[in-house]
Amino acid sequence: MAQIVIAEDQTHIRHLLAMWMSRHGHHVLEAATGAIALDALRANRIDLLITDVNMPQVDGVELAGRAFDACPGLRGVFIVTARCDQQDLLDQLSDPRIRVFPKPFSPSQLLHEVEDALATTTVVNDEQPDA
Repeated sequence: MAQIVIAEDQTHIRHLLAMWMSRHGHHVLEAATGAIALDALRANRIDLLITDVNMPQVDGVELAGRAFDACPGLRGVFIVTARCDQQDLLDQLSDPRIRVFPKPFSPSQLLHEVEDALATTTVVNDEQPDA
């Protein structure tokens, strides 16, 4: 299936998402910070990034904005957030490949959205930087 990076500083949420995605056939790399997630995006062929907004070092908004440069083959970004300014986040990032998914969320609903995004997007650039 897909290679997914999950960037979330809350360990229990990160593990829950990783377990759920793995159970449904996806390979998951976990990142406790945005900086770790950027390193994973640069070093691996990643299909999708799921990130929280509020994280140390590199927050989810900055991470989402830098993700496609870090990983040219990236097919989409999901920002999960409890913030009420979700439209402002989308306006700030202005990329149709970035979707905002509100917290609290159902892991099965997020999985459905992830699989829908993977089914409806194509790889823009299949080249990856050398690790």
